[in-house]
Amino acid sequence: MTACLKWREELIDHALDQPASAALSAHLATCAGCTAALTEWRARTAELDAASRALVAREPSSTLRSRILAGIDSRPTAFTWTWRLRVALVAVVIASVVWVSYAGALKKHAQSMAVASAAATLSHWRAPSDVLLPK
Repeated sequence: MTACLKWREELIDHALDQPASAALSAHLATCAGCTAALTEWRARTAELDAASRALVAREPSSTLRSRILAGIDSRPTAFTWTWRLRVALVAVVIASVVWVSYAGALKKHAQSMAVASAAATLSHWRAPSDVLLPK
């Protein structure tokens, strides 16, 4: 069964041991879906609590410290050739993106300059018949 969307958040809070409001208590008395969802969520909460308690109660292995130290000692150094290759590839990609962006901006600037030049030329244009008309 599924809980009503209107009451879902409050039901979850109530499943996590928050007190229920009077309106929620009245709704639970009449809605089988919300009651079933609350029962299911409380059961899941109890399972998670039990698993958490069991996990916290466990002692770490006696070899844990030696395994961690062995892992730290055997890890590769940071500046290996593969690391340097990755950094170089990232730098090439970044430079390419910057270059393409700059080239696009230059192209747009050249186009706007061409439009401005054409507009300036058109502003001085005179019709051939203008010479024939008296001033």
